[in-house]
Amino acid sequence: MKKKCLFFLLVLFTVLNAFSNGGNESANTSVNKNEKWQDKYPVVFISAVSSENEADRIARYKFLQDYLQEQLKVQKVEFFAASDYAGTIEAQAAGKVHFARYGTASYARAYRTTNGGVEALMCDLSIDGSSGYHSVLWVRKDSSYKSIDDLKGKSLVFADPNSTSGFLVPTFYLTKAGMDPDIYFSRTGFGGNHEGAILAVIDGTYDAAANFYTNEESSNVQRMNDKGMIDKNDLRLIWKSPVITNGPWAALKDLPDQMKKDFIDAIINWPERDNNSWTSYYSPSQPVKTIEVGHERYSDFIEMQKWVDAKEKEKASQ
Repeated sequence: MKKKCLFFLLVLFTVLNAFSNGGNESANTSVNKNEKWQDKYPVVFISAVSSENEADRIARYKFLQDYLQEQLKVQKVEFFAASDYAGTIEAQAAGKVHFARYGTASYARAYRTTNGGVEALMCDLSIDGSSGYHSVLWVRKDSSYKSIDDLKGKSLVFADPNSTSGFLVPTFYLTKAGMDPDIYFSRTGFGGNHEGAILAVIDGTYDAAANFYTNEESSNVQRMNDKGMIDKNDLRLIWKSPVITNGPWAALKDLPDQMKKDFIDAIINWPERDNNSWTSYYSPSQPVKTIEVGHERYSDFIEMQKWVDAKEKEKASQ
């Protein structure tokens, strides 16, 4: 009887031990160090809010798609071309875009929309060492407008409701200075993007346009001039905001850490690994390098956006 009990206990111990080892083996498989994130994400989706027309944006991002496909060792990198800023934000919020390039305000909107489900990874740093830019107001050079004071009762076109320099920042700072755009100007509107806003001033539809500007060599007006769309000498800058921190590349927070690290590595080292495509992607007038950043860099702008949102909500309720 004792022998049978000992035999039974031995068998039971062996079975339980085998089951335990099997369970550990299964768990190890799910976190196998040799498993590559590319197996789960063979196609990587990227997107970007943009200041330019759709055709130019798609052509420019093709250089990045081809480069990333090789660097990330994936089957394909797809570019999601949204028609406006909100389209990119909504696509990433729905998990359809893994990495998105935002402006400061659109990142703030994406962060709030996803309840912190996206995280800032990198932003551009100008060669001169600056990591910021400005919101500015442009008018036609042949107009009589020499300062912001001359625009009282005139018309102003913004870029997009989710643009930093093209809406959020000028609305905030002008209102704080006693020039609430809804009251100070005879009318306001949106150009669809930064290029559209500038063209609306060039053709006389609006008196002034809000746009982004780093310096004389780096701005949307300079880029449009380089593309042959306008002559920058036809415009005059009459107002400039305090410095705005550059917008980030942002990732879905729940992506694998190694996937995010590989993406950061590819972007930061792009000019050294494929200078031709890097130069083609960036306008020659905007030489930059890329640095890693964190969410805290944008926290003040989230609060600014909340303030402007409350202002817009109050206006809508009147």
